[in-house]
Amino acid sequence: MKYFSLFNSRVVDIDTESFEYLPYIEEIDLSANSLQMEIDYGNLITLLFSLTKLEIIRLTGNSRNSNSTENHEVFPEKKANRTIDIPRNIEEMHFSFSTLSRGRYSFSYGLNLNRNNSIRVLDFASMKLFGKLGPIHGLVHLTDLYADNMGSEIYPNTISCHNGAFESIEELLISGNSMNMRDHTLNATYEMFVNCPRLRKIDLSYNKMATMPFIMFRNSSQLRTIHLNGNKLKKFNIDLESALHLESLNIADNELQSLPENIQRIIGRQNKDSNVTVRVDLQGNPLICGCNSIDFIAWMQENSKNIMQWEELQCTYFNDSTVKMHTIDLAALKFSCWKPVILAGTIPSGFMLVFGCLAFLVYRRRYKLHYLYLQLRAALRHHGKENNEYDFDAFISYNSLDKTWGQEALYATLVGVHHYKICIDDRNFRPGAYISDIILDAINRSNKVILIITQNFLRSKWCTYEMNIARGELANRGRDCLVLILKEPINVIPKELITPTLQSLLDTRVYLEWSDYVDRQAVFWRKLCDALGEPRPHIEEQGGSQYTMPQNEEDEQAVENFLRENTQLLDAF
Repeated sequence: MKYFSLFNSRVVDIDTESFEYLPYIEEIDLSANSLQMEIDYGNLITLLFSLTKLEIIRLTGNSRNSNSTENHEVFPEKKANRTIDIPRNIEEMHFSFSTLSRGRYSFSYGLNLNRNNSIRVLDFASMKLFGKLGPIHGLVHLTDLYADNMGSEIYPNTISCHNGAFESIEELLISGNSMNMRDHTLNATYEMFVNCPRLRKIDLSYNKMATMPFIMFRNSSQLRTIHLNGNKLKKFNIDLESALHLESLNIADNELQSLPENIQRIIGRQNKDSNVTVRVDLQGNPLICGCNSIDFIAWMQENSKNIMQWEELQCTYFNDSTVKMHTIDLAALKFSCWKPVILAGTIPSGFMLVFGCLAFLVYRRRYKLHYLYLQLRAALRHHGKENNEYDFDAFISYNSLDKTWGQEALYATLVGVHHYKICIDDRNFRPGAYISDIILDAINRSNKVILIITQNFLRSKWCTYEMNIARGELANRGRDCLVLILKEPINVIPKELITPTLQSLLDTRVYLEWSDYVDRQAVFWRKLCDALGEPRPHIEEQGGSQYTMPQNEEDEQAVENFLRENTQLLDAF
């Protein structure tokens, strides 16, 4: 007899000695019964070795109620390295959905099997037999391992191919257990499948994994299916560069918010360059469709035909609402993300630009602005002011290089000969105040403003400043208060010195020209006196202002003494 079956025969117990009479049996099927037997290692090994032709054992679906949670350690640490012999002829062992014991058995320190065996298939699916499983060695011909839903604690090095174990494995299903990838003793644990070149399918779903080593699947060139769904992965950053035949990646029901760029690149390249496309399942993850996920959303939409349940896949939008990913308008999302950045950058930049421009204009026009400010002050002071309320008949503005002619000729003649009250800097300006305030006060207290125009005058910023104020006074007073004297002929003044303000005054006003010819000087003085009008009556002056001092008898006496000493100048008038 080669095949012996008691399938679904309500068998509760069986005497192992019964098989001594079946020396040629090749396959035993005791599935779908209620067998429960305690492991007697010696008797079991003796039985298996006696059945020299036996290749397949089926004990699936043998389950009896057991309330025991006792965990038995089969081999203590000192005996864990011993090599266990198993019959060379056995190729398949099927124990799925079986209990076979009242407790659980652990191999925490590992299990070393003799490499001289033929086992290709081990099926322990949903078998509540093992508590803890350490590293297993010796299954060099094993191609299919079904250890899912055992409820066992599996260490990472349990299934590692690092030291030659599982080197022929093609299909590895160990979902529904407990696997802590951080619980390892060797760095080699991270390279669990580095020497598993035939691995095609792996199922590590529902194993409570929170992390995965980056190099876990390095060199797994034949890998086609990966199931990692139902774990606690917050990041999925693993090396799949060598998985050129990958067809399915199930990472549903984790804690992923997106896919890293290297995974996007690898899958995108595979879908583009390979005849086999990669199907990706991301359902049940708290995907984020925010400003940091724009590239991920674009990649998902581009590869949507390879995303499982794409039309139903949801994510959390940037405003905390839940939307379907395929409905997201990337352009609108980008605008929403960049809008605060644009505003945050544009508004301060705009203010800085405006402020910079204003600062530049203020600096460039600082004299003009000061002039306008002083004009405003002058306008307020002159509101309703009559001509006879001025302290001086005229204020003379000249450059310091033209001081000799301005004082010894013009000032001396107007004061000593024609008895005008004239304001000039040397005699009437009080020390200690700002020059701009003094000039403004002098112009305000003078009925006329005389400008001695020379090249020196036009090259001086202060003189130009005084000319601008005088022009403002002309506008504020609404009458003729400005007298221009060209000390030099207009044709000798360089054109670059003739400012728009001066040109405007020359074009709109009659100006006086000084001449060195004596016969023309009398006409000059007559016209100047006509422009100044009658001198103010001699009234006892008070102390003047805080900026200027009034003309007194000492000033007039000094001028008369000067003229007597310079009789040739007096004769000219």
